[in-house]
Amino acid sequence: MHVTGGLVYGVDIDSVIIDLTEGMCRALNGRLCTNYDTEIFTTWGWEENPILAPHAFWFWETVFGTREFQLECEPVRGALQAVRALYLKGKVVLITARKQQHQGVTLEWLMRHNIPYDSLYFSHDKANLALDLGVDLFFDDAPHQARSLSSAGIPVVLFDYAYNRGLPPHSLITRVTSWEQAMREAENVS
Repeated sequence: MHVTGGLVYGVDIDSVIIDLTEGMCRALNGRLCTNYDTEIFTTWGWEENPILAPHAFWFWETVFGTREFQLECEPVRGALQAVRALYLKGKVVLITARKQQHQGVTLEWLMRHNIPYDSLYFSHDKANLALDLGVDLFFDDAPHQARSLSSAGIPVVLFDYAYNRGLPPHSLITRVTSWEQAMREAENVS
């Protein structure tokens, strides 16, 4: 049963619930006939990565925006069970930096995978929105978002990826490698 009280959990979508990083790797390997793994994504923006930069326009303009690519992406391991557990304990607010034009396919993916949530927002300014919504703990992968959320006083569970490893340590940022670890961290927030 869904709890109406409890904590407010802010949850990003890409590479936190939807395994976008693996999906991008699969698309890139298919185009280049390579065998890269997710460690190829060493920078947040493709434009700063010498291997990925020549393919950035192709990916963002012809692959990412397609319904087929979006729906083929699998859930991050453990995400479905974890978000369902968070939903039973409190309020789940999904906040994504995706463009509003991806709302339809985002909703379709969430429904297809039976992801429960209380509200969904599309915003690049996650910190201010999270403050306005009273978020107690935020789950994200983006280094710049983790920095702004923690600077706003919001604890962050940061999913570890090569592109966010350069983020300096912060007392409100806890790095995890799995949803299992993330849920242990969620237990520590009161």
